Amino acid sequence: MSSPSYPGYILPDTDYLDLSDGTIKTFENEWLLRYVNEPVHPHVDASGKLAADILTKPQTDHIAKRMSVSLFGLFQGSDIAWRPIKGISNSDEVHKEWKPGDAGRMPTASEYQYEVGVGYWRIPIKHLNGKEIKIDDITYSCSIKHQPTVCNYWHFELHVCDPSGNHLIGKDNDEDKQFQKLRKKVAKLILPTLIEQAKSEVPPPAPVNYPEDMYKQSIGTSVEEEKEDISTAILETSSEPKALKET
Repeated sequence: MSSPSYPGYILPDTDYLDLSDGTIKTFENEWLLRYVNEPVHPHVDASGKLAADILTKPQTDHIAKRMSVSLFGLFQGSDIAWRPIKGISNSDEVHKEWKPGDAGRMPTASEYQYEVGVGYWRIPIKHLNGKEIKIDDITYSCSIKHQPTVCNYWHFELHVCDPSGNHLIGKDNDEDKQFQKLRKKVAKLILPTLIEQAKSEVPPPAPVNYPEDMYKQSIGTSVEEEKEDISTAILETSSEPKALKET
C-alpha cells in the first residue's frame, strides 16, 4: 500500500488573495478545524459536549496564544493529519508566512509526515470571531485571522488582543511567562464556548465549495479591486450552517 501524498490542493498560488476580516465575516458559519494528537469523538459526554481536557491540549493557555486552526472546505478533515516534522533544520522555511504573489511550497517527506490515529475538533467561526473577554475591568477581544503559510493557504489563527491591539504573547521567554497567567485566565473564559459549540470529527462536516473568486484574483483585476468586490461575492454564496452527515 502506497503512502499518502501531501495535499497539493491546500497550497497557495501566485493569484491567491489574502482574506480580509470583512471576507472572513461573510463565511462565519463555516467550520474551523483544530488538530489533536488523538481521536476527539471518544471524549464526548452523554449530552454531546466535548470534554475540557481534549479542548485544552496541549495546554490550557494555548487557546489564547494565537491558536492554530484551518478552514474546512478545500482543506479536508483528513488533511489535519499532515504535520511538520519537529526538529528539522529548515523549520522557518516550512512554516514561512505566505504573501500575495508568492507561490506555494510542496513540502518534502523529510519535512512533513502523515500521522495516523489523530483527530480534530471543530467550531463555527462566528462563535469565536468578535467574542469579548473581560478580566479586571479590561476587555480582551477575539478575532479569527487568515494566516496562510507557504504549505497551507487555509491556515488561520485565533487572536486575543488587549484594548490597544497587543497580543497576549511576549517577545522573549521571560516576558512570555508573565503573560502565561493572563492567557490561562482568558482561555478558561473561552473554554465554555468551546465546550458548548465545538463538535468532534464524527460525523464529519458536510462538504463546502467556496467560489474561486473568494480566494483567487481575477485575470486583469488588481488585488485592491479584488478586495473591494470580494465581500459582496461571498455574501451571495454564504448560507446557514450545513447539515451534518449521519453516521
